[in-house]
Amino acid sequence: AAAPGRRFDGYVGDKEQTQRKIVRDVRRHGDAYFRSGDLVAMDRLGFISFVDRMGDTFRWKGENVSTCQVQLAVLQAAPDLVEEALAFGVRPPLSRATHGKCGMLALVLRRRAPATWPDDLFRLLRAHSGLPDFALPRFLRVVQSLPKTATHKYLKATFLADALDPAKVYPDPVFVLDTPARAYVPYDDTARDRLASGDLRL
Repeated sequence: AAAPGRRFDGYVGDKEQTQRKIVRDVRRHGDAYFRSGDLVAMDRLGFISFVDRMGDTFRWKGENVSTCQVQLAVLQAAPDLVEEALAFGVRPPLSRATHGKCGMLALVLRRRAPATWPDDLFRLLRAHSGLPDFALPRFLRVVQSLPKTATHKYLKATFLADALDPAKVYPDPVFVLDTPARAYVPYDDTARDRLASGDLRL
């Protein structure tokens, strides 16, 4: 019998969702495994370490972007500016479907973050994050807090649903990456007009 702490008893009242988490006949006929969604790696000594969450990626202009990698890079590159960060992919306005989703970051700023933080964050990400250009968040949403579940997982679905809808993100400030200006600038009517005219490219 499986150890109680490792046993998966299923979702209460949702047998269909429970069955989606069970993978059968993996190594031999009749076996069953719980599909957690975690990607792990085992070293030559048998130690297992967490690598990433399967599915926590998005594709932007032909490149795969790991949201976990972006979050970690932001927190490591700008610890004096950013207290918490949540990365996800959103469909940008006026883009072709073939471009996929670009990166958006919901972040909680530290109280001592200076007014110049948009410029500073861009500079730190370019210099110290190790992120390739395609993985840099194109949009930022500044929030007071990032809601979590009882098990301390971020409630990403809310932010995915809000995306860039002005009616849903209001009154949170939203910024867009302006590469020529080497900064994040407010995502206001001026920025939207620049996107529409092609003056501002994602």
